[in-house]
Amino acid sequence: METDDVGVNCLRKFIYIVTFILFGASVLLTGCNNSIINEGNKNLETKSEVDLKIMTTNKLLYYMVKDIVKDKHYVNYMFMNETEQWNFTFTKDSLENVSSQNLFIYIGANFEPWIDSFVDGLNKDSVGVIDVARGIKLIDYNNEIKYNNEVLEENPYYWLDIDNYKVMMLNIKNVIQEKDPKNRGFYEENFSKAKKEADAYEKELKALSEKTKDCLFLAQGDTLDYFLKDNNLKYLKLDEYYNLPPEKRVERSDFEKKLKEAKKLILLCTCESDKKVNEALIDEYKIRTVNIIAYKEGYTFQQILKNNIDNLSNAVSK
Repeated sequence: METDDVGVNCLRKFIYIVTFILFGASVLLTGCNNSIINEGNKNLETKSEVDLKIMTTNKLLYYMVKDIVKDKHYVNYMFMNETEQWNFTFTKDSLENVSSQNLFIYIGANFEPWIDSFVDGLNKDSVGVIDVARGIKLIDYNNEIKYNNEVLEENPYYWLDIDNYKVMMLNIKNVIQEKDPKNRGFYEENFSKAKKEADAYEKELKALSEKTKDCLFLAQGDTLDYFLKDNNLKYLKLDEYYNLPPEKRVERSDFEKKLKEAKKLILLCTCESDKKVNEALIDEYKIRTVNIIAYKEGYTFQQILKNNIDNLSNAVSK
């Protein structure tokens, strides 16, 4: 009888051990299967992420796009400065390179004077094309600007009006959201941040413009038209004065009268040549000069604004 009990006990122990082993194996297999499924889901999630290749025409626009996408997509630019961009002659290779991108973004309004022919040559079945000047009210040049045998009419420095910058950023945000709707909220948030930052600069400029009521600003050429009009600055265009024909003595006298009556005269210079061509006038009327950036190699829109606000503020306060 005791021998039978020992046998039964041994059998029970054996059954318990086998059951434990089988249960453990089941747990391990389930864990492995779950791990494989989770890894598969990760791969699916990775594949569902959109990885855009975006080409911009210049560094200023590159920075604007980066403010919207951050590091989520690959962004590149074609030209560092205006000279490179102006003298660009595109080839089959450059067309194929841009056609291999997902998006091609340009400033428009004649800032890339070759753009119409270039866009016509792109394979638009593979690359989306966006002109960020879309929806912006543009100002025409007063002076004749020629590119090859073509006369350019639209003044392209429209981002110097902060409201126009906001439209640019809106256009960029919208096209990125269309290509990557899954991250719509991310781009919306980045756009809001950029807009708030621009609003703060706009507030500074408006406060500064209130201090310029006694100032008469002088400008050479049309580059700063958007900046002058957006900030309600009282100004005269020097090239209009110089280009007056001899018979228009009344206008010339009126111009000189305004210079003499002004309490403060400030020449806004976008380049050194603005000072050189006006040296005699600067000396005669004791005109202050201030450097204003319209577009500069490697500068972001925010850096351009800060530079212009700081320099203008210093000139006005003297």
